[in-house]
Amino acid sequence: MSTAFMEVSAGTLVAQRANLAPIFEGLGIAYHFDDDTPLQEVCLKKGLDPQMVAESLRSVDDTAPYADDTIEAHPLQRQGSFVDMVEHLIFWHHNYLRYQLPRLSGEIGKVARAYGKTHPELWRVDAEFDDVRAGIERHMDKEDLVLFPLCRRLDSDVAPREAQSGAVDCVVRVLEHEHQRIDHALETIRDLTHGYTPPADAKPDHVAVLKALAKLEADLHRHEQEEDDILFAKVLSREHIIEDQDLTNDLAP
Repeated sequence: MSTAFMEVSAGTLVAQRANLAPIFEGLGIAYHFDDDTPLQEVCLKKGLDPQMVAESLRSVDDTAPYADDTIEAHPLQRQGSFVDMVEHLIFWHHNYLRYQLPRLSGEIGKVARAYGKTHPELWRVDAEFDDVRAGIERHMDKEDLVLFPLCRRLDSDVAPREAQSGAVDCVVRVLEHEHQRIDHALETIRDLTHGYTPPADAKPDHVAVLKALAKLEADLHRHEQEEDDILFAKVLSREHIIEDQDLTNDLAP
């Protein structure tokens, strides 16, 4: 990030990189209004050291799970162990969602209150996103507390009791169904925002929310694909191998 960013407004920067918003919030710099004042000038007016602000913005890690355009560069490896797969999904997807969901929920509420009179669809987006957030967080809790610990044990030679009983298949089917429900809920938000397209009069914070929603949906699709097509498939395959081994043992003389 070059020093040129100090010559544009905070709102413009957040519209380009939503993960800068917490820095501005911590510094007390507003970015929710149609203000084209360069960041350098804002810092001087507020008595903030522009160099300190610039360093704070530079400190935002572009390789963090919530940074733009990084997840595509780190696909889940099909040949990895269960432990590797679980760690990948937690780092690149669950961490991002646990950071982004509450932050984005707050931002959508602010935008709805600011512009809901001229864009009433924002009130519906706000309500729909609350339901989406609750559903995703419950879903991740099931994975973190039930499926992922079980996956870690599947790497061992001793099959977990749940795999021997066929319970894994039931867990996976429930999670797959929840993926479909989450996709349907996000489709409603996408329709309400016309494919996350900013209106002609959209302010920077409105644009930033739509961009963040689009990125959230893209990450969720990648997240679900990696689980459905790779992790879940491998879990079910492992369970069937265990069941076949149990049947062989049962039939042994």
